[in-house]
Amino acid sequence: MRYIFTLFTLVIFSVFMGCSGKGGGGPVVTPQQSARVEIDAGSQADAQVVEEEAYVYTPVGKRDPFRPFFMDIKVSKRAEDRTTPLTELETYDIEQLRLTSIISGIEQPMAMVEDPTGKGHTLVVGTLIGKNGGRVARIKRDEVIIEEEFIDSEGKRIVSKVVLKLPEEKSTNR
Repeated sequence: MRYIFTLFTLVIFSVFMGCSGKGGGGPVVTPQQSARVEIDAGSQADAQVVEEEAYVYTPVGKRDPFRPFFMDIKVSKRAEDRTTPLTELETYDIEQLRLTSIISGIEQPMAMVEDPTGKGHTLVVGTLIGKNGGRVARIKRDEVIIEEEFIDSEGKRIVSKVVLKLPEEKSTNR
């Protein structure tokens, strides 16, 4: 029994030593070295060695692949000529504002939004709103449509529409 145990231990030990990588398994060949060996092997008659050029990446003029696609450049003529300060509505994201009421059926419809502090603001068509240079495009009976303009990485103008809707009224029928 002791003989079998000793033999088993020697076999396991020799297997582990063979797999450890410290033995003479041969040189490790990288893809560049293997390409050079093939070139050298083909041109042994001429005794010339062909040198490879090292590639250097330059990011100049290329788009950053980790930057969001539609947020490359924000277009706002007012942002470029920023002589007037931001309005209070331009300091909040549109998602932070809550549409509370709409007056429609008149020549110039109006709407009212409430900011996170509880303060109310009046909207008419053309009012600047939101951090992304949004502008109120249309006021309907139950919603306000806001347009934000962007230029994508290819230079195309993209208009993003954000809709603020009135909250549903709960009926109090008993």
